[in-house]
Amino acid sequence: MSESDFDVVVLAVKPAMAREAIGSLPGTVLSRAVLVSVMAGVGCSEMSDAAGNCAPVVRAMPNTAVMVNQGCTGLFSTTLVDPAKRGQIQKLFEAVGIAVWLEREAQVDAVTAISGSGPAYYHLFSEALANAGVELGLPIELARQLAAQTALGAATLQCQPQADFAALREAVTSPNGTTAAAIAKFEENDQLRRLVMLAAQAAHARNMAIQMLVALVAGSAVGALLPQFASDLSPLSAAFMKLIKALGIANIGKGANVGRLGLRAIIYFEVLTTLAMAMGLLVSRLFEPGAGMNIDYHTLNTNAISSFVATAEHRTTVSWLLSIIPDTFLSAFINGNLLPILLMAVMFGMALLKMGARASSLVDMMEKMSEAVFGMVGMVMKFAPLAVFGAIGYTIGNYGLASMVPLLKFLVLFYACCVVFIALVLGSVCLYTRVSLCRLIMYLRVEILLAFGTASSEAVLPNIMKKLVEGGVKKHVVGFVIPAGFSFNLDGSSMYFVMAIMFVAQACNVPLTLSQELSMILVFMLTSKGIAGVAGAGFVTLAATLQMFPKFRSPASYCCWVSIVSWTPCVP
Repeated sequence: MSESDFDVVVLAVKPAMAREAIGSLPGTVLSRAVLVSVMAGVGCSEMSDAAGNCAPVVRAMPNTAVMVNQGCTGLFSTTLVDPAKRGQIQKLFEAVGIAVWLEREAQVDAVTAISGSGPAYYHLFSEALANAGVELGLPIELARQLAAQTALGAATLQCQPQADFAALREAVTSPNGTTAAAIAKFEENDQLRRLVMLAAQAAHARNMAIQMLVALVAGSAVGALLPQFASDLSPLSAAFMKLIKALGIANIGKGANVGRLGLRAIIYFEVLTTLAMAMGLLVSRLFEPGAGMNIDYHTLNTNAISSFVATAEHRTTVSWLLSIIPDTFLSAFINGNLLPILLMAVMFGMALLKMGARASSLVDMMEKMSEAVFGMVGMVMKFAPLAVFGAIGYTIGNYGLASMVPLLKFLVLFYACCVVFIALVLGSVCLYTRVSLCRLIMYLRVEILLAFGTASSEAVLPNIMKKLVEGGVKKHVVGFVIPAGFSFNLDGSSMYFVMAIMFVAQACNVPLTLSQELSMILVFMLTSKGIAGVAGAGFVTLAATLQMFPKFRSPASYCCWVSIVSWTPCVP
C-alpha cells in the first residue's frame, strides 16, 4: 500500500508528542488524508499548524467502551473536512458504538467530562454498590455480578428510544418502599446531584488547567528567546483583566443578609490578615533576605513611580475613610474601587430586606442577571491562558531573566511563607470547618493558576463565587463574604507588604526596632484595606506606610527598589 492510499490517519500519541508525530508524516499523506486525533487537550488549530495548515483535522473523544463495541465518541472537524469525509469518519467510529458531531470545539471538553470520563464514574458507583452488598452479607463475586448486571439492565432501558431517565427512576420507586428510602438518602440536601456536577466540572476544568500551565511555560520561553516580541504581549493580559474586572463588579450588589455574618467575617478577616503579616515579619527577621545588598537609595531613579508617591503624601486616615463613600451611586461602580461598591451593596441589600415581599420581583430579576453575568464569565475565561501567556512573556521579555536573579531569594522566601501559611493557618481553618484543604485547592486549581499568572485575585472573583455556590455554599453568604474578603482579607498582599519593607530596610541598611516593626503591622492593618481594583494601590500603600517612619528619609527611593520585586506577574 502506497502513501497515497491513506484516507485517514489516527493520531493516538501523548499530547506532548503531537507536533513531532504530525511532522513525521509525509507531505503526500498530509495533502489528502484526514488527521483524526484522540489526544486530550490538543486543539484543531495546533494540529493544523503542525501540518502546515493544509490537512483536514478532526478531534475525536471516544471512551473505553469502544473495546466492547458500546462506545460513545464526540467528533469535531475543521472546515477543510468535507461532508463525504465526515461521513467516512462517522462510519469508522460507529463500528465501535455511536458517534455524534459537535457544533463547537469547546464542546469536546464537555464530552470528555461526561462520556469520556463517564465510564469511570459508573465503575466507581458499581464498586461502591458491590462493597455495600458485601457489608450486607453477600459474597464478593455475587455482589459484583449483581452490580454489573444491574448497570447493564439499567443502561439498556436508558438506551431505548425516547427514554426518560426520571420516568425510569420513578417506575422503580414505590412510595414508602425500599427504593424510595434509598433514593431519599441520595437526594438528601441534593448531595448526589451536587457531587456529580462537581465531578463533571473537575474533569472539564482539567483541560483549562493544562492550558494554563502550557501558557506559563510558553510565555516564559517566548520572553527569554524573543524579548522584543514578548514586550508587545502585555495587551493580552490587560484586555483580559479589563473584561473580567467589569464582570466581577457587575456581579457585586446582591448581598442582603449581613449583620452577624458580616461581623464574624470581618473578625475572621482581621485575625487571618494579622497572622499573615506576623508570619511575614518573623520570616524576614529570621532569614534577612535583603542583608548584604548594601543598596544606596540616592542612586535609584524614582521618576517611574513619582505619581504614586505623590498620591501617598496626601493620603490620611480621614481621606481613606471618606474615599469609601462614593459621590454618587453610579460612581462607585465607575471607579472600580471595591470598598465603595461593597458599601453600596450592603446598603442596597438592607433596603431590600426592609421591603420584604415587595422586593421579590427585583430579587428574581437580579438572580437572572447573575446567571447572565456568569455566562459571560464563562466566555471570557476561555481567553485566560492567553492572558497568562501575555503577562509572563511581557515580564521576562521586558526585564530579562538575569535581572530577576538578585531577587530570587526574596521571591522564594515569600512563596515558601505563603505555602506555610496555607498549610498551617488555612489548614487549621479547613480542619475546624471539616473541609478538605487538598480537595478545595484541586476544586479551585484553575482560579489559583489564573490568579498566579496574572498577579490579580480580582481576575477570579466571579468564577470563585460561581463555584462556591455550585459547591453548596449559600448564595447570600457567598454574595457578601467573597467581595468583602477581596477588600479586607488580602492575606498574601499583607504578607508581601511587610516582607517587602523589611527587604528594603535590610537591603538599604535601615535598622528597624521590634516596636517599629510591630507598629508597621498596625499601620498596614488600616492602609492595606480596599486596594483591590485600584491601579497602583500597592505602591500608594507602601509609600503611605513609609511616610510614617522617619528613618525612611526618601520614601520614593525606597519604593523604587520595592517596585523591582513586583516585576514578576505572580506577586500580588
